[in-house]
Amino acid sequence: MNPISIPAVILGSITLSVGVYLLFIYDRWRQRRELLSFALTCLVAALYDFFCAGLYNARSPVDGIVWQRLQLFSLGFFGIAFITFMADYVRIRSRKALSVLYICLAASSFLILLTDNSFTLSLSRLSIKHRALPFGLGVTYYEAALGPMVIALSAFVLAVIAYTFVRAIMMYRSGKRTKAKPLLWTVGVLLAVLVNDCLVSMNLWQGIYLFEYGFMGMVSLMAFSLAAELGNTGRMRASLKESEARYQLLAQNSRDVIWTSDLSMRFTYCSPSVEHLLGYPLDEFWRKNLRDVLTPGSYKNVMALYHEEALKEMGGTSLENRTRNVEIEYVKKDGATVWTEVNVALMRDSDGRPTGFVGLTRDISARKKVEECLRKSEAHLRSVFDAAQNVGFVTMDLSPDPLVTDFSPGAQRLFGYRREEVIGRRAAMLHMPEDWEAVKGEMELLNSDDGICREVTLLARSRGRVPALVTIHPLKDAEGKLEGRLEVSIDMAQLKAAESALLDSEEKYRSILEGMEEGYYEVDVAGNFTFFNSAMMEILGYSREELKGMNNRTYTSLETSRRLFEVFNKVYRTGEPAQINDYDLIRKDGTLRRVELSASLMKNGLGKAVGIRGIIRDVSEKMAAEEERNKLAMRHEQAQKMEALGTLAGGIAHDFNNLLMGIQGNTSLMLLKAQPNLPHYERLKNIEEYIRAGDALTKQLLGFARGGQFEVKPTNINELLEKCAAMFGRTRKEIRVHRKFAADASTVDVDHGQMEQVFLNLFVNADQAMPGGGDIFLATENISLSRERVSHHGLAPGRYVKISVTDTGCGMEEATMRRVFDPFFTTKDRARGTGLGLATVYGIIKGHLGMVNVYSKEGQGSTFSIYLPASDREAAWEETVSPELVTGDETILLVDDEESILETNADLLRALGYTVLPAQSGREAVEIYRDNKDGIKLVILDMVMPEMSGADVYAGLREINHDVLVLLCSGYAINSLAGRIMDAGCNGFLQKPFTIEQISQSIRAILDSECRENPPEPGRNEPAPP
Repeated sequence: MNPISIPAVILGSITLSVGVYLLFIYDRWRQRRELLSFALTCLVAALYDFFCAGLYNARSPVDGIVWQRLQLFSLGFFGIAFITFMADYVRIRSRKALSVLYICLAASSFLILLTDNSFTLSLSRLSIKHRALPFGLGVTYYEAALGPMVIALSAFVLAVIAYTFVRAIMMYRSGKRTKAKPLLWTVGVLLAVLVNDCLVSMNLWQGIYLFEYGFMGMVSLMAFSLAAELGNTGRMRASLKESEARYQLLAQNSRDVIWTSDLSMRFTYCSPSVEHLLGYPLDEFWRKNLRDVLTPGSYKNVMALYHEEALKEMGGTSLENRTRNVEIEYVKKDGATVWTEVNVALMRDSDGRPTGFVGLTRDISARKKVEECLRKSEAHLRSVFDAAQNVGFVTMDLSPDPLVTDFSPGAQRLFGYRREEVIGRRAAMLHMPEDWEAVKGEMELLNSDDGICREVTLLARSRGRVPALVTIHPLKDAEGKLEGRLEVSIDMAQLKAAESALLDSEEKYRSILEGMEEGYYEVDVAGNFTFFNSAMMEILGYSREELKGMNNRTYTSLETSRRLFEVFNKVYRTGEPAQINDYDLIRKDGTLRRVELSASLMKNGLGKAVGIRGIIRDVSEKMAAEEERNKLAMRHEQAQKMEALGTLAGGIAHDFNNLLMGIQGNTSLMLLKAQPNLPHYERLKNIEEYIRAGDALTKQLLGFARGGQFEVKPTNINELLEKCAAMFGRTRKEIRVHRKFAADASTVDVDHGQMEQVFLNLFVNADQAMPGGGDIFLATENISLSRERVSHHGLAPGRYVKISVTDTGCGMEEATMRRVFDPFFTTKDRARGTGLGLATVYGIIKGHLGMVNVYSKEGQGSTFSIYLPASDREAAWEETVSPELVTGDETILLVDDEESILETNADLLRALGYTVLPAQSGREAVEIYRDNKDGIKLVILDMVMPEMSGADVYAGLREINHDVLVLLCSGYAINSLAGRIMDAGCNGFLQKPFTIEQISQSIRAILDSECRENPPEPGRNEPAPP
């Protein structure tokens, strides 16, 4: 073996190994066609290397020419294999051109192999060539001259390699650098080797042939690149499995339908969401083809799209990653239809050949409804555009001098032009020049989202100059791009007239509302003020700014707010007006105002309820006056009842006192003759005690009677109240009495006994309200009462002393308080109360020209407040009358209509030593006195008599003798009539029943007082004791 052939054998063996390995890899994966084509290229290159070794070992030129033909033969098939590899590597799809090249190369190769003439290789023109090798070596060989066929084949192979090099450069520049780099190196090496061998063959370069070495370089570089790609492919396969798992998870949980199909439109995969969208279970849906689940119209559109993409694919113009969006109407399993949006793309294999379709289907029913509504809205707007007769709509383009693009019927009516006369003409023709220039300047300065509004003068064909309000707005397409402007023109002449009428109406409406004394209001559905008049502000005490938007909960209590909500809700539901007659509002200062409120439903122009309007009338003063009238009526009724009952009580007391007087007089006469040691003396004294008890009872009745005062004296009310409290406290130890007396409390003119009765009755009432014990709080203070405060009580304004008695008992409800002073009214058992205690208090206080009030709440105790007129006199206590008898011998005229009392009292006076002239009537008394006026020293006069009353008799006596001495005597207490007699000069008053000691003291007090003022003449005898 020639040593020079060894490198060729080694290179061929390596290339053959690489080719076989790549065939094994391809057979295992069945992917990446470039692996197969490059493996074939390696095998052909290995043959070329082996043929080179054979050439180097040839013993004669004849043997060498055979190997050289085999070399050229393999070179042709190398071109075929290499072109196929390059087409697979760079994804060349045009197979027709490749087929032509394959045929030419194969034919040339066989011609070279089978022909033996100078057309391929010429043995007649052998040349001997010697080349120096490195390391001092050299080589000498024969070389046949190349024929035209071989030269053409070599040039063709060179051209293919050069074209591939240029294509690799283009790939590199297009961004596919990772794939282009190894190709550039591989083809570059081959191209350099071929250029070298051509130059050597033409004796233009003194080198050696390197083509077999070039094959080795090509194989090494490309094998390295493919090995790297195979590594990446392995990693990508692992990543792909992970990605497929994620894709499967996404597909299983997506609401959109993810699907794949083959090229015949039969589904190969579908996500579970198809059952939600179309109602088909998965196993059933996979058996469907596209025609089964699409409406006829959608199926027709899909097939048209399919044929369009097929034509692009066959023409090589289809993009590898191209997707198409299409709206398709599916037919659900139940027969209903649903609109969807489908994103679909071709699936390809590793060679880029289409294998099917992948798509995502999304339900767009809601969007289609919106689009349908939008379409209807646009149609509606267009109808408005065409139907608006009083508004002119003009659309313009965006040119510097805008042209009219549309002209509404309203604009035709406003300007007097037909639509066809204006379309395409300058918009400036519709405006005054100065106005149009200003408007156009503003349009140029504004942004695309802005609009302008201003009053201008328009130019109409028939009307000339027309004042109008013009607004110009931008017009945009669906993508928000500005495509024109809309001018809206409103005839200001009509608008001005309407505005003037509206202003007149509003002014009239406002003047009426502002002139009302009642509050007018309007509220929205939430109860917030939207409009109100000045009277409403006056009622609530808020300013206009404060009241605007205020909710009704701000000026009403929680309970009142709920009532108002119920009324407003009823008005909303029924549409019928309503009214509230006892509605309390809370003013800004916190005071309450009682109002009457009316409410009626307020609607907008579409008939929809938008709020409530109504009138609020302040009836606080009216209600207060009505309440005051009711109180006065109640007080008047109370006074009438008390007066009637007082009259009855007074009459009973009078008659009872007369009876007691008869008993007392006879008892006194019997005691005068009885000795203390006699058995019946004590019984007579007991009778006197019972008479005193009866006298106390009649005093209560007289105190209850209207005007039933006894003798009043200026009294320190603190001392009298303390005396009664101490007396009560000794009997009820479980009740604590607290005192808060004003040290400077004014004196009051009261009857001690009656006031004691008042205080004790109040203490007993408090005791009964606190059966388990408690506290009583006593207080006094000076107070000044105004005319308004006391006028409805019939009292005079001025200084008063207030006495308060407060307990911590059970309290009273409102109904009980209104009747607490009624006679015989009680909430207790009859065994515990008669109902006269507080009625007596009321009567006594009224008799003292005072008033009594009560305040109470259930569970919070009661407070009784007594108001008595203050006195300027100093307090004095009643002196005790001496029980001793005082006698005399004067003549006394005794007047009484009761015969028994007249006789009894006459016997009492005679027992005292007096001469008695009895008279049983007033007329008789006047006649007796007229006849014996000089001898009669004293007249004891009964107050109540028939025919002539005590007052008439007193007047008759004074006509006879102005200085007549009169002791007024009655079963009544001192009332207004008795008081007038006393004020007229009557010398004294004695109430029945009286004891002999009391009448003797009263008689001597009057007579002795007269004697001191008019001493008796000398010689007059002193009266002897009886």
